[in-house]
Amino acid sequence: MAEEKRVDAKSSDPERIVADIERTREELAETLDAIAEKVSPKRVAKRTTKKVADAVKETAHDAKEKVTGGHGPKADWAPDPGPAPVAAAAPSYVTTPATYASSEPKVKPEYVAAGVAVAVLGFLLLRRRR
Repeated sequence: MAEEKRVDAKSSDPERIVADIERTREELAETLDAIAEKVSPKRVAKRTTKKVADAVKETAHDAKEKVTGGHGPKADWAPDPGPAPVAAAAPSYVTTPATYASSEPKVKPEYVAAGVAVAVLGFLLLRRRR
């Protein structure tokens, strides 16, 4: 009953009705803009790309942790080769435990992770075009 009186009081003033309609239209327009923003193919693609990239980075990080045993790239995780032989020095092209320990990795793990991410994203983009 009290609601009916309030509605009647509002409906009696035409300017108030017009202002209420305009306010409702603005709210509806904002809501529709928010919905359009959420379902926009461009936005959906960006969100999906970010999710896939994050998942690939996490997977690459987990794989790196499993391979290195949780040690960093310069970790001493290889078994101790023992003392170096005193006999003749090996030619420079032969890889010995000493040269292995002193050499840097040829490919950095970060580059491998980035390459995997690019490959997955390229695959997803090509698959989407078909």
